Amino acid sequence: MNVSVVVLVLALLQVVVGETAPNNPGPRTEQCVCSPAIYVDYGDKKGEEADSKVLYQLRTQLTLLQGSMESLRTQQEILIDEVSNLTAELLKKAEPEKPVCPDGYVQFEDRCFNFSIEKKTYTDARSACQAAGGRLGMPKDQLTNDFLTNQIETRYFAFSRYIVWFGLTDEVREGTWVWEDGTPLIGWSDWAQGEPDDFFNQDCVGFGSRFGLKWEDGGCSLDTYYVCETKATFPPVDY
Repeated sequence: MNVSVVVLVLALLQVVVGETAPNNPGPRTEQCVCSPAIYVDYGDKKGEEADSKVLYQLRTQLTLLQGSMESLRTQQEILIDEVSNLTAELLKKAEPEKPVCPDGYVQFEDRCFNFSIEKKTYTDARSACQAAGGRLGMPKDQLTNDFLTNQIETRYFAFSRYIVWFGLTDEVREGTWVWEDGTPLIGWSDWAQGEPDDFFNQDCVGFGSRFGLKWEDGGCSLDTYYVCETKATFPPVDY
């Protein structure tokens, strides 16, 4: 801002008091030195206009900077989302794929099981399982057996008397029980008390409801429920 300073010298007064100095005959004089008066002009109109113009420019630049910051913040959020999605995708690809079961099957470990809603003879049940890409279920160990009986209990509980075929027979040689995959029954088994009894040439095996779903042999021509199994497989890889 421009400031005009006007220094006005008002006076240097010599006051004659009618007294003469000793070394200077005549009237004595006194001198009075007065302070200068200073006038400051704060009303420079051109200066105010210049200041207003600068202030307007600064405000305009501030607004532009704020807009740029918002734009950068939005771009940052977009980039963060993209990085997050890419990271999730990379982690998914890095994880080993787990084997899965076909629709309608229940997985237990690396095997898939399907429980029929229709009744068939043992031979027809075997064919149905093979047509679906598997075979009759084989509860070769306690854990698999327990899994199957738990499933069966919840699916067929409304029926007071039933059998559910699984893949074990002695059709080829009486008393020699063979699984559907051709291996003999050795070691662990879960026969009901008194079973197998081969009553009227019973060569096929199922879970019997009257024995608390323990194993019992039955006539292979009996139409009843059955359980199929197949191996869990890895899903196809998308490239």
